[in-house]
Amino acid sequence: MLRVLRYHRRAACYVQMFCTVPILEEIADPRLRVAIVGRPNVGKSTLFNRLVGKHKAIASKLPGVTRDCVECPAAVLDCKFTAIDTPGMDENSVMEHTVEVVRTADVSLFLIDVKTGVTEMDLRISQFLRDNNHPSVLILNKCDTLTEDIPSTHTMALNYAQRWKVSAEQSLGLDDLYGLLRKLVRARENRLESMASGADATATATAATTERPKPSRRSRTGTPLDYHELLLQGAIRLTILGAQNVGKSTLFNRLLGKNRSQVSPTKGTTRDSVEIRCMYKNRKILLADTAGMMKRKFRQMNKLDAAAYDSAVATLKFSNVIILVIDASKPIRRIDLKIANQAVREGRCLVLAANKWDTVLPQSRLGVAEALEERIQTSFRDVSGITCVVCSAERGANVKLLVEKAIDLADRWSILIPNGDLANWYSRLQVASAIALPAGAELLQVSIRPPTFELRVPKTYLTLPDNHKRYLVTQIREEFGFHGIPIRISQRVPSKVWNVGAAASRKKGSAPGREWVEEQRQKDSGATDSFVKAEEGGEDVDDVFPGFGSLRKPATRSAVIGTSKAPAQKRERYSKNRIELLRRYQADKRLQKRQSAK
Repeated sequence: MLRVLRYHRRAACYVQMFCTVPILEEIADPRLRVAIVGRPNVGKSTLFNRLVGKHKAIASKLPGVTRDCVECPAAVLDCKFTAIDTPGMDENSVMEHTVEVVRTADVSLFLIDVKTGVTEMDLRISQFLRDNNHPSVLILNKCDTLTEDIPSTHTMALNYAQRWKVSAEQSLGLDDLYGLLRKLVRARENRLESMASGADATATATAATTERPKPSRRSRTGTPLDYHELLLQGAIRLTILGAQNVGKSTLFNRLLGKNRSQVSPTKGTTRDSVEIRCMYKNRKILLADTAGMMKRKFRQMNKLDAAAYDSAVATLKFSNVIILVIDASKPIRRIDLKIANQAVREGRCLVLAANKWDTVLPQSRLGVAEALEERIQTSFRDVSGITCVVCSAERGANVKLLVEKAIDLADRWSILIPNGDLANWYSRLQVASAIALPAGAELLQVSIRPPTFELRVPKTYLTLPDNHKRYLVTQIREEFGFHGIPIRISQRVPSKVWNVGAAASRKKGSAPGREWVEEQRQKDSGATDSFVKAEEGGEDVDDVFPGFGSLRKPATRSAVIGTSKAPAQKRERYSKNRIELLRRYQADKRLQKRQSAK
């Protein structure tokens, strides 16, 4: 059953909530914030990638590539800070959000290009930093050698007492820059400690004598967790994806309540993936805005578009919930289906956001909603019951509802079903199902995020057909509420069991044949414990030695699913039966060889 929200009918009259206040509250970063500023094409993104230790921002020799402020945690030995890459400031565009981010930073690294010298825009940026009383450090980038003598007259107009020569592309001079950043981090930590230990020194000393100190939380590697790691523990990674020019950045800004990402009617405005840490009703969320996805032929024509696509895909792989934004005024396109298919393959939750609902005519909204519902039913078969919210990011309609649905999906994405409940449900499904499911099998949930189930069957030759797996996935989704969540199911073959049929197929005469087994069966009259386990519920030798299909008996219902009846004793008895069977077979083969030799 498809779960397109009933808000379609309400949205036909368009009387849903309108949001004008920020829905998500941005979390303040207590660490040192270092902003990299300068005019276009001076190497800001290259230096940013050097500081964070990975290719987080798209770097190119073309000017104006970076269009949004990108934040990422960085570390210099044991000193940790937050690096911020900003767009280039020029005469035509000095973006408001760039100025706001620079003002909230603790220190700025002012980059200039030594090859072109100081320009008029460099003087304007320097005056802007000086007017706001913002601490800044002058960085001379693109120095081919550190011994190169740069006259002080080149930078005298900027009024900086000290300058640092580096080459971000060649990693020259970064040791001195790291030492400077380490001093700034240490100074900030000492200042915060002195402020915190001012008025509460007596109370802290009293509490330390009466209470035991709590052990510091540590990561898997044994090192103490920093602020970002503690913050992201339990956080929901919410990523906004979609084709170009469908309103992703508008939705991103609406959720934050400010112009954090640049919005333009031109396609391909957003290039870098922007991540913001925020809160919603005491729930930590890592919200990410990504570049618009496009077809392969367009990515091959432009390297910048290909880099933006790779950045969006990398963000998708580390996300929990995907908000797939589509244009409600247009039918669902193939690129939308490809994005949804990629999210399902990665095992991520999926929420559809039918944006630009305000552009749909009021008299045709009900018909558009029904057509959208029918299209989703036929196109999104891998994730049945997907949630679709009609919204308007520009006006703020249903935006809060979209966040609530995403949080609900993330909670259900992490559900672990008890084995007893799952076993009881599977036993009832075997009785009521029209499809012949494996008898005596055990269904277990082995993992979460995404929910992963494992069907353990007692017969190694049995392979569950694909249509049976799809039926089982559908029933699990309907029973336990995994609507809009990809489910993975696999079949496990019992280990340490010799597959006689497989061995016989690999080498002729290396395993007992059906005639020999039938002959032994007739000799033993089917009553020995080596072949028949009648007292254990009617199971036969086929359970111990798979491949003997002619000796199979219908299993009784005495084997209760989900119960364990001395598995160690069963394995020991199976091993004895196997040894006895192989010993008899080898003895008969030796007897036949001696007779043939005579």
